[in-house]
Amino acid sequence: MSYKKLIPCIFIDEGKAVKWFDNREVLSENVVSLAKYYSADELFVFDLSSSDEEHEEAIAIMKKISRAIRIPMVAGGNIKRQEDIKKILYAGAKRAVLNFSKAISFELIEEAAKRFGKEKISVSLNDFDALFKQQHLIEECSSEILFMHRLDLDSVMNVTDIPCVVLTDTNEKSELFKILKCPGVKGLSGAYVSRTTMDFVAFKEQCAKELFLLVVHRKMLHARAHARRLYALHHGLPQRRRQGGVFGKVFKIAPAQRAALHVQPGPQQKAHALGRSFFAHGPPHALHQVRAERARQCAFAGKT
Repeated sequence: MSYKKLIPCIFIDEGKAVKWFDNREVLSENVVSLAKYYSADELFVFDLSSSDEEHEEAIAIMKKISRAIRIPMVAGGNIKRQEDIKKILYAGAKRAVLNFSKAISFELIEEAAKRFGKEKISVSLNDFDALFKQQHLIEECSSEILFMHRLDLDSVMNVTDIPCVVLTDTNEKSELFKILKCPGVKGLSGAYVSRTTMDFVAFKEQCAKELFLLVVHRKMLHARAHARRLYALHHGLPQRRRQGGVFGKVFKIAPAQRAALHVQPGPQQKAHALGRSFFAHGPPHALHQVRAERARQCAFAGKT
C-alpha cells in the first residue's frame, strides 16, 4: 500500500468559504486563514462561482492561499477555457482539476496536457460511466482522478491504474478506512478531513492501526524489494526499539486476522528469522520464523 494522503477541501463562493458544493452556508469569511489552519498533505480549493467576475476573485484568493500555506494546493472550478487552467496553475496550484461532468472539459484536457504536462492535470468524476467512456482521454492527459463520492472502487481499480483521491461527505470512520484500504486510492478528502477541529496526527495514528494488516499483506508479503528495505530498517534498530518495530507489529494482530496474512512455514525451520531466510525464501518464510522465534523466547522466559 502506498502512502495515503489526507486532503482537506475548501469551497469558495462569493469570496467566502462555504460548507459544501450544495451547501452555501458560510464556514469562514477569511478563506486564507482557514487554509492556513490545515496541517495536511495537500489542499483542494474549488471555485463554485458561475460568473467571470467571481471566478477572477476566486483565483485571486487561490493565489493568496498558495503564498500563505506550506502544503501543495490543487484547484479547480468554473474552468471554461485554456486561460482558466493557466490562471489556476499560475496562481500556484500543483494541478488544475477539470470537471468531467461538463463536456467542455473533454475539449480542453488534451491541449492542456500538451501545454502544461499531464502531471499538472487532474480530472473529477461523478460516476463510473464517465470513466468508462473517457478512459483513454483521462489516462493520456491526466495524472490523477478525483472521485466526488465513493464509487465501486474495486471496479474502478480494474479499469485504470491512475491514482485516485476520493472526496466524500461521510463522517463514518469505518467507511473512510474502507476507502483508504483500496490499493488504488492515494488520498482521502471531504467533510471529515476538512473539519476545523480535525486532528490530522491522531487520525493518521488510527489509520496506521487499521491499515497495518494491509501494509504487511501487500508490502511485505508481496513486494520483496519493499520487504528487504523494511528488514534493513528494522535490523538496524536497537534491540528494545526493534521489539516494537516492523516485525513486532505482526504479533499485535489478533489471531483471527493473522490468518489472513497467509504466512506459511518454510523448509528451514531453524534459520534465524532476521537472517538468511529473509532473502533465501522471501518474506513469508521470514515472518513465520519471527513468530516461531518470539514463541520460543516466551516459552523460555516462562520456564525461568
